[in-house]
Amino acid sequence: MRTKLREVSPRWTRPLLSWAGATFLTVAVTVNALPVPFGVGLGYVHPGPALVALVIAVLAALLWRAPLVALALLLAGAATVATVLGDLRVGFEPMLPAYVALCYIAASRGRRTSVAALCLAVAVPAGQGVVLIARAGAGMTVWWSQTPVLYAAVFAWLVGHTIHRSRQFAATARAQAADRAMTAERLRIARELHDMVAHSVGVIAIQAGMGSRVIRTQPDEAEQALRTIETTSREALTGLRRTLLALPAGRRLPRRGHPAAAGIRAVRQPAAVLTVHSGQSRYVRA
Repeated sequence: MRTKLREVSPRWTRPLLSWAGATFLTVAVTVNALPVPFGVGLGYVHPGPALVALVIAVLAALLWRAPLVALALLLAGAATVATVLGDLRVGFEPMLPAYVALCYIAASRGRRTSVAALCLAVAVPAGQGVVLIARAGAGMTVWWSQTPVLYAAVFAWLVGHTIHRSRQFAATARAQAADRAMTAERLRIARELHDMVAHSVGVIAIQAGMGSRVIRTQPDEAEQALRTIETTSREALTGLRRTLLALPAGRRLPRRGHPAAAGIRAVRQPAAVLTVHSGQSRYVRA
């Protein structure tokens, strides 16, 4: 049980600590940047900062499972804060948690979700500005004052998107390095097998040729040649079997039906080798 806990704990402890630290930092910056009643002008135990901290913490937990929903709620909260404060635009201060969430979504999610989050982060403040301008009868000054907020959203998305691309490049580089290492290992094994098989076949060919020439005139020499062939074939099969048995530890063998699968499984099984005893030949299992 202790071993399982040690194996699982580091996997989840580091992300949870990072998540808690980012949430705490976001809460601290936001409540210090917001004005009263949502800021800390009346103290940290005031209901305003406590409510902001609670909302950010809950939506930070939701961001892990439903990022777009959490971002939409953060944007709605920013618009609500702007309305309560009587501002005609959504300022930087209430948008800070949404910027952090947008950066996280762009860094950890796919392109479709990331682009949807960017459109949402741009549309909500822009729509809020349009509605307030229409109601208050203000000119385009309020609209142009809203553009830095939109630029900040685009900047947050670009930061997250850059992190996401960097992770993709790193994963691709690791995969390519693993492929190169696999190819190098296969070449090494192929060279070893080639040298071993070529040497064994050469010895067997020489001994078989000599034995066929002296089998009638010098039976003892022919028997010795057959024994050499037996020993060499045993050593070759043992080497092949040792190499192929070591492959499943790090490399997958061909599936059934593959042209090489039958040959590999045949070599891994005990083979029949010709054995000579007192002038009589018989097959035994290697």
